[in-house]
This record gives sequence, C-alpha cells and structure tokens, in this order.
Amino acid sequence: MKTLTDNEAVEWCKQWPLQLEFDNSGLPCAPGGGPTYRVDISKIRWRELLPTARSLAFLGCHDIEAFRGGLVWIRRTHIAVPEMEEVALRALERFRLGYGENRSLETTPAHFFRNDESAEFAAVLLFVLLAEWDAYVVHPSGDWVAFISNDDQITVTARSAEIAEELRGSLETWGPTTAELNPPRLF
Repeated sequence: MKTLTDNEAVEWCKQWPLQLEFDNSGLPCAPGGGPTYRVDISKIRWRELLPTARSLAFLGCHDIEAFRGGLVWIRRTHIAVPEMEEVALRALERFRLGYGENRSLETTPAHFFRNDESAEFAAVLLFVLLAEWDAYVVHPSGDWVAFISNDDQITVTARSAEIAEELRGSLETWGPTTAELNPPRLF
C-alpha cells in the first residue's frame, strides 16, 4: 500500500488507461458510457460489512488471482458520531503506520494498492464503511468507479454497458439496486 495526496491521486486517475475527468472542485466525474447502479446499504447489518468490503474489493474479478489493485480515496470524514468515528480513524492510522505512513489522513487520503494487496484493500474499505465516510474506489483499468456515500449508498458507474452488466450480479447481493441509464457525470 502506498498513500497519496489529493494531487497525486488526481494525477494517477488522469493517466492511461483510466483517464478520468475532474470538475472544477477536484471531484472525479463518473466515466461515461455505461449505466450507473445505486445500491442501498442502509439495511446492511454490521456482520455483513466485512463481506461487503471484500466483495467491493473484488468487484469485476472472476477469481482471487484476478485482483488488480486499485485506489481507495477517502474524500470526506467527520460525518458520523465523533466518538464512533474516532475508533475507525485510530485503527486506520495504526494500519497506515504498518506501511511506514505517519502523515495524517487529511494529508494523504488516498490509498493505492498493488495486485497482491487484496486483503489490505478490503480492510481500508471496511474502515470507510464502519466510519461512514465518503470515498471513491477506482479500478486500475478505468472500467468502473464506485462512490461510497455516508448516505448509505454505493454508486458504481461502468465505462460500458457490457461491463455494467457483468458487475450487476455482484451489486445486487449487497442490497436493493437501481439502475440509471443516463447518469449525471458527477457522483
């Protein structure tokens, strides 16, 4: 795992093959071409958070060896109950220290993972879900981008209708899923 600043994360997302676009405030635009799926995770019980995080980490993979890494970019914290959020923040800080990262989450909010770090990828997603933070999950191919919202939704936009169809089955296992055929460009 390597942590990135906002500027470094933007530069990574702009490179080929991702080539993501950003709005004037630095937020990524959803890739065009495919439908957007919104998954309601408001009814997920706490015991289902780990399988959901792991499933999101492996989204689009047909087996464990197909994991290709990616980016978890925490965009907004200090949303939930402060005492509860502090637990997840402290645990994430200790996790990051294990990788030699002593800068704050505010300084380096993005986490880049190699293809052999699927468990670590899922762990950071679990922290995001537990703390009810907003975060982007970017697949290294640029085939799809997900947005985890503190409003109990995971939004996934695919680059094409074919890719979206491949992802739909996994998404529907997390909770009620709706599709938008012409989604807005911003999450």
